[in-house]
Amino acid sequence: MRERTLMRVWYGTGLLLALLLLGGCTKEKALALKAAAEAFRDRAVTAIENYETLMVNGALGPQQPEAQEFQDLLAGLKGLGVGGVVKQADVQSALAATDVRERELEFVRTQLADLRAAYVAFAASLARLPEGSLLAGDAVACTTGLGVRLTQRMAVLAEASQAAPVRYQYRFGKAVGELNRSLKANNDDAVQRAVVELIETRKAERRDNAAATSMFADAVEAGTRAVALSRSYGELSVEDLLSGLNHILEIRASTFGTDSTKAMERLTTYRKQLEDDPALKPILSVPLTSPLPVCKTQ
Repeated sequence: MRERTLMRVWYGTGLLLALLLLGGCTKEKALALKAAAEAFRDRAVTAIENYETLMVNGALGPQQPEAQEFQDLLAGLKGLGVGGVVKQADVQSALAATDVRERELEFVRTQLADLRAAYVAFAASLARLPEGSLLAGDAVACTTGLGVRLTQRMAVLAEASQAAPVRYQYRFGKAVGELNRSLKANNDDAVQRAVVELIETRKAERRDNAAATSMFADAVEAGTRAVALSRSYGELSVEDLLSGLNHILEIRASTFGTDSTKAMERLTTYRKQLEDDPALKPILSVPLTSPLPVCKTQ
């Protein structure tokens, strides 16, 4: 009898605790926060994948069929030849340069894949929040800290890409090689085409780098807004959360041009918003190289 009474008391206490934890934590609120996290994930993943494409185009140029690769290599080697003879060292150097770029690119791809997985995990940590859980409060708190760290990383990546833009070395080098061959052959039409390609390459380089910075800025804004919602989750109404979610969903992709100044100004604004929050300073002071927290929704 006593055991049954204790069980009823335990059950009643547990139910009360659950109601207290989930009080004001309706399914609608949970769905709104979950959607905000997913919107941040989508912005971040899009920015990372775009940056990876930028890196590939810069290091190796667009993916080409094997036949085209052969023709490019053949043309390049002909340009190296002196008196119609290509030295073995020139061939090895040309092939080695491609191998080095491939290895460097593989390293970048691995790093970006790991970063992309972190944003996917961030959203996944709130996947079951709408189901309700005694640990919902812990999940939201952990996700807030993770969201701050990931927003910070996205801002750092944006600033790095702005400071050291990707150069379209492959495409530019190919155009220079074509220009040299055309000058040697006294082919004025081919020279003009090569010069036009050099100009277009530089324009594309600036435009694509600006687009990358703008996408990073969009992700930083989405992350900052998602963190604000998760931090105040318990106090916000359903209407407040839905309004915040709409702000994230309505972030308009920046107009891509050759100048990313406005994107960087917007990024600075949202990063400062995080850094000026005293409660977030301990999180932001953690070294960037430190492992990210692992959040699990039970």
